[in-house]
Amino acid sequence: MLSLPLPEAQASLDAIDGIGPVRQKRLSRLGLDICSDLLFHLPFRYEDWRPERDSQRLVCRDEAAVVGKVDRVQLLRGSPRRTMVEISAEMADQAHRARAILYGRRFLHRRLSPGQRIAVYGSWKRDTAGVLQCAGVQLDEDPQHAIIPIYPATEGLSSRRLWGFVRGVLQSLLPHIPQVLPDSIINTRQLLPLPDALCAVHLPQTPQQIEQGKRSLAFVEMIIFQLALEVSRRQWVQAPGFIHRPDGNLASSLIEELPFDLTCSQHEALQQIRGDMRAEAPMYRLLQGDVGSGKTIVAILATLDAVECGYQAVWLVPTRILANQHHRTLRSYLQPLGVSVQIVTSEDTQSQRAQSEPGSADVIVGTHALLQNPDDLGRLSFLLIDEQQRFGVRQREKLQRLTPHPDVLMLSATPIPRTLARTVYGGLRVSTLTDMPLGRRKTKTKIVPRHKRPQVYQFVKKCTDRGMGAYVVCSEIEPSDRPDELTAAVTWVEQLQTWLPDAQIDVIHGRMDQSRREGILQRFAGGELDVLVGTTVLEVGVDIPRAAVMVVEDAGQFGLSELHQLRGRIGRAGQDSFCFLVESKDEPEKIRKLQILRKADDGMEVARMDLKRRGMGSFFSSRQHGMPPFVMSDQLQDPRLRKDAISDAAEILRGRISDDLVDMAEHIYGESLLTAQVR
Repeated sequence: MLSLPLPEAQASLDAIDGIGPVRQKRLSRLGLDICSDLLFHLPFRYEDWRPERDSQRLVCRDEAAVVGKVDRVQLLRGSPRRTMVEISAEMADQAHRARAILYGRRFLHRRLSPGQRIAVYGSWKRDTAGVLQCAGVQLDEDPQHAIIPIYPATEGLSSRRLWGFVRGVLQSLLPHIPQVLPDSIINTRQLLPLPDALCAVHLPQTPQQIEQGKRSLAFVEMIIFQLALEVSRRQWVQAPGFIHRPDGNLASSLIEELPFDLTCSQHEALQQIRGDMRAEAPMYRLLQGDVGSGKTIVAILATLDAVECGYQAVWLVPTRILANQHHRTLRSYLQPLGVSVQIVTSEDTQSQRAQSEPGSADVIVGTHALLQNPDDLGRLSFLLIDEQQRFGVRQREKLQRLTPHPDVLMLSATPIPRTLARTVYGGLRVSTLTDMPLGRRKTKTKIVPRHKRPQVYQFVKKCTDRGMGAYVVCSEIEPSDRPDELTAAVTWVEQLQTWLPDAQIDVIHGRMDQSRREGILQRFAGGELDVLVGTTVLEVGVDIPRAAVMVVEDAGQFGLSELHQLRGRIGRAGQDSFCFLVESKDEPEKIRKLQILRKADDGMEVARMDLKRRGMGSFFSSRQHGMPPFVMSDQLQDPRLRKDAISDAAEILRGRISDDLVDMAEHIYGESLLTAQVR
């Protein structure tokens, strides 16, 4: 998020009057630890308490405030008990009686007295007698006639209390907050300087002022983000790299032997990758596509171009299961061409590692164990990172920092919309596979409440009786400490035996040793097992064509991208497939999330919704989840702002960037990121 490098802004919140240890702990739950955090803890909505004086407009608005004098206060009997307040509303067109019903606030009939002036806020309507009525309202005994910001709050710390703390910090820091953006940009884009923008969102006078303040803050963060991206891109493309200009004989030989034709988007992506590999600057490209779109064969063909030039290729993957999957695939395709393939993982013994000599193979597949001695890869010119979102930034950079830089191709089955990916990845070019293999059918997805589990497993039994394989995915390995939940894989093996007494069932998870995991997968693939119970270890690298049914227990615990990846494990042979998302609790937010999976089978749409809900991670630090430092910018909804920020950032870099802007960028994205690059 946006943050100020000022010493005063970095002060702890316990220095503020009214914040002791208890409130400091509550503020910390909201991610608020220093004064700067409070400044950029922005309202998520506003209440306009300026009194509405037009009775006709009043009943047409969603919410509005009415000011008047108390006529009568009456305690109404019933459950829940209610307090009725009648006031003489101060309206410009004529005098009106107004009636407000407040639920569960019995004390008001003692506190309010006739003749007292109050404000009532809520949704109004007119009854048959012409009386203005409002139920479930808010009441202010000391009308402020202002637009009130409503902040994300927490138990024991109200929005009003937060507003008081924000006002105090803003007033004390206001003289020290820099303008940040140049006058030329502020005037051209009709923005507010940073101090004025903060006042506009925290102490607004009009709705128009709020919108201008939001847009100004969004532009500041987008400009800073784009500057950092551009510096990162320049550092990459200016480094020495490899030039791959093969005859293409190896790749052509493989294409001739393939039992299928490449799709149009596969051809296009391969040409884009080859264009990068022939250039002097190191390649830095993302190949994205939905589950089953054919990313692997494109990556293999690019790998052959590097091998044909006499270099070495490395495939870096997050799990041993996926490493084994790729190792088998690569050997089947490449060994007939005389290309050697080797696997290196952390589970190899010391003797195995000593015999393997990773520097000798043409293609090496491995997990993070490859990063232990990257200098052994002396001929490395092509680095493929599969499921790139599963690696930490520092893990990837260990190999990317080799000199000369290898060409880097990243694969992801969690697609990002093309224009957005180009923005958030900066210099990372993007190729997208849009075609799906011929014959692939849409998986039928259904959300199932907990009490209908038995019917789900009756359907599973019918499918397994017909020879189909079924997965059951759980969020945990061991039993939960919650007695009402059965989310553990080991627990479900026992439970399923009662529902599927004739089925052969086993469990797989990441804590098992490799040989046992491989044995279980082979038994499931061969039809010896009917049901395989597992955790998200099944998410990647498991390709078993006979699997046609999946049940995800406590599906709301998983992210949308995880669920879409899991769903992609079934129906891979073109058969009808069925995915059941079982939700134990009737939580509206989780149900809305799962509805996305029920409606959307396209990974691009799923990813778009997941980005809105969960964020994209930080691109300049080791943080992998949560929004990048965007407080106001909705990159999915504001393409014009993004376009303007990219243009202005490029213009700034052509001149001399202000010290205030550099200081703020370095404070947010890391020391010396921009120093000496743009000053």
